[in-house]
Order: sequence, then C-alpha cells, then structure tokens
Amino acid sequence: MATQRQAGADLRPAIMASRLPLGLTYGADLRRYVRTNAILARNGDRHMARFILIDGSLRDGRGHHDSYARRILESAERFGYRVVLAPNRNFSAASLPPAWRCEPVFEHAVYDDSLLMPDWGDAAPRGAALWLRNFSERWQTVRRAGRRKRIVRSHAEGFRALFDRVHPRPGDQIFLAAASELVLSGLAAAARRDARMASVDWHAMFHFNNLIGRPEEYAAQTYRRARLARALAAARDVLGHARLHWYATTAELAVELAAHGAGNVREIGYPIDDALRTCGRHERRPGPLRITFAGDARLEKGFQHLPAIVDGVLSDGDLAPRVQFVIQANFAFRLPCRRRNLPVVAAREALERHGESRVVLLRDPLDEAAYRRLILDADLFVLPYDARHYYARCSGVLVEALSAGIPVIAPADCWMAAQLLRFGASAKRGFMNEHDDASVDSVPGLVAQSLAEFPALVRGAVADYDRLRAAAARFAVGWTRWHHPTRIVAEMLSGATTLYGDAATAHGNRRSA
Repeated sequence: MATQRQAGADLRPAIMASRLPLGLTYGADLRRYVRTNAILARNGDRHMARFILIDGSLRDGRGHHDSYARRILESAERFGYRVVLAPNRNFSAASLPPAWRCEPVFEHAVYDDSLLMPDWGDAAPRGAALWLRNFSERWQTVRRAGRRKRIVRSHAEGFRALFDRVHPRPGDQIFLAAASELVLSGLAAAARRDARMASVDWHAMFHFNNLIGRPEEYAAQTYRRARLARALAAARDVLGHARLHWYATTAELAVELAAHGAGNVREIGYPIDDALRTCGRHERRPGPLRITFAGDARLEKGFQHLPAIVDGVLSDGDLAPRVQFVIQANFAFRLPCRRRNLPVVAAREALERHGESRVVLLRDPLDEAAYRRLILDADLFVLPYDARHYYARCSGVLVEALSAGIPVIAPADCWMAAQLLRFGASAKRGFMNEHDDASVDSVPGLVAQSLAEFPALVRGAVADYDRLRAAAARFAVGWTRWHHPTRIVAEMLSGATTLYGDAATAHGNRRSA
C-alpha cells in the first residue's frame, strides 16, 4: 500500500498544473493538422482524415460505453476529423448527430464473462465432489475454448466488414475504445488477411484489468498471462510497432500491460462529461445530505454490502433525519439470475424495507440526462467496491464524482484510494481531522480500510462536510484538466505516425469540380 501511495503521489501533479483546461499545448504539428483539416472540411473534401471509434459493447444509448464514445468523437470533431462510429449490430444510430457516420458491424461485446472460470466458492471439495469438479472444469474448458474461437472469428469478420465499408486510408485514426485480448486476437486475424489494416494508426485503450487481484497474485495466473501476452504480440507483429499505440486509464493497468509485451503504454485518463466540470461551484440541494451510490448493482461494486452500511448510518438517531440515501439499483443481469448474483438481489430486497424518505432506489437504467442529474444532486458518494478488482481498474463513477467536486468514500489499497491521496496528503487511517498534516485539505474524500468502517466514515463526513466539500472543489480543478476528453484525444494524436501529411496532400491534389 505504501508503494502504491508513493507512486500515486508522484504520477501527475506537475502535468496537471502545466495543462490548459482543454489540453491544447501540443506544438506546431498538431496545430497545422487541425488547420489543414478545417480547410478540407470547409471545402467539403471527401479525403479529410477520419477518426473511427470501435466498440462492440456499445449496444444502446445508455451507460458508460455510450457516453465515452460520444465524448471522444465530439473532441475528435474539434480537431477537424470526420467521425465514424463502429458499434454493436444492435445499436441504433437514430440518436447520433446527423454528421456522424455509423457502421454497426460487430456481433459480440468486447468482454465476455462466460469465458471466466466458474465460481466454486472457498470450500475445497473432496471425494465425489472433487471428481465432479474436475469433470466440470474439463468440460467448461472445452466449451469456453470453442466459444472463444467463435468470438475471435466474429471480431475478425467485423474488422474486415468495417474496412470494406469505410475504406480507411493513411491519415485516418482508428480507436479501439475498449480493447481486450479477444478484440486484439480478432484484429490480428483480420490484419493477416488484409494489408490495408497496417496502413493506418491504431489506438487501443484498456479499461479493465486482465489479471485478477494485486501484483503478488499475478504469477499464479499462468493461463491468463499467457493468453494476454499472445494477443498483444499477435497484434503488434501484424500491425507493427509504429502503427499500434497502447493506452490505459490507470498507471497500474499500464504497468500490467507493459510487463506482458505491450511495450510503451501511456496512462491517458477517462473522459468526463463537460457538464460535470462544475468544480464544486453548483449549489447544494436543500434538504437532507444525499449519500449516493451510482452505477449498476453488481458484486464487484459492493452493492451487496449497502444494506449493512445503510443500517449502520440510519441506526444513529441523531444522524438519520439529516441524511438520505439515493441508490442506483438496476441489475446488470437478467432474472432469474445465476447463484453468484443472489446476494445482489437479496440486498435490493433488504433496502426496499426502508421508506422512500430515507432510501430512494432507482430500479431502472438511467439515460445520460438522468445519470447526470444523479451525479450533480449528490452530496457524498459511497463506493464499497471490491479493492482486488479495482486495484488497477479505473472507476468511471469516481472520475465523474470528483470532476463535479463531490467528495467520496472509497476502499483502501486500490486505484481509487491512490487518487484521493495522490497530492501529498498523509495516509492516515480513516477520517482526517484538523490535527493532521495541512496537506489533507486537498484530499477530496475518505479512505476505508474495511467495509465495517464505512458507516463511521459517513458519520465523520457529515459532521465535517463543509471542509470536505471545499477540498473536493479544489481537487476538481486539476482533476478535470487531466480527464478532459479534448486533452485525451490530443494525447493520442501526438503519438500518431500520420498527423497531417496525407490530408494536406489530398487537399493539394483535390480535383476541381
């Protein structure tokens, strides 16, 4: 934990302070490229470079996949690109801006939970149970291997179909908005049969950890490590080092990918909704302090722990009238669910026993406007996430909450805790009061060493809320600069091999009508 805190504290404060709010400090090449594409756009030139975003998990107009794609493509337009979206086949383009081209060619999502190992629990089986487990594991391995081959083949067909429809040219930028080893394996298979794919710049963004837990647990995950290394090597060998650019949303994930053969992986941040860049300047809603849980109800987000947290807070007779819990409680799975998701279902049933005046449950998925209201109306976020799953993974909810200047309570020893402590604050346990080092005034939230600490930290946050909210507002200034989508797109373009040359040539050779 100490090592991670030290690394987190040294990562980016200087970079944040040096960047303009829109991140436009990237030199003459990028400025020339923007001007060239702006000229081509005004003249209606068909050879204007394109920014093509690919995300097979983008199925509808809700959720982080949709908002992520929109923010990136809007920023690409600001740089003078014509934008193309390549989502899942089930995606409807009706909600997209008229100028955006949409080619829904991908059949499968980027990730597939059915390919994970089955959850056997903690008990070690014996006798007949051991034989049954071994037989089941062998059968599951065969079944998953067949499904993996079908998904990789489907991804390869999607890439080939996209190139047949869009015909990318040198100067175009192709962005894998949510890369995974399944997607990279499909890309490598397609590129071996289509030389056109090696003529454009590819940008692969990783959001999710490929290995489970913390670095000391990685060595035992032989199959996962080998599979990831093969996928990275296959894509790199086919497309070439110069054309393939790797990114991760966190420094921890970048280190993981680099160690498995990706080479130079840049930490690049998570694009925020511009409407959330309030930096704490918006007025708090009147009434009780709104304690919010946002995102789908899932095990890894700790939804099953919310009843104990809510009961621990509301059992305080003095505190209960001053707070209200607002909980996004839509399931990320279908009912009836598998055994592993039963605690999530039971947790929602337990929360429903409280009255609406104390606990508001949002049972349906939220569109972007409703989700934005949920974030901006919050006063404090509780994030009882699984720290092992989020050791290297970015939390979109945390990014958005801190962008809005709203304090959070997050678990220790993971990426989220490192963000709260990265500006030199002391690493003291639990709530930090006026007797701590002066640097704690920059800490925009509290760190819980265990789930049992969450109720006490909520009580402490309510008691000293004004100071905590002021710290979150100060923190948000640099935070929103780093996570601004225009800075993220500019960062990608700064490493591209073809910034403006082909677009400028096309403009010079453009035939008159």
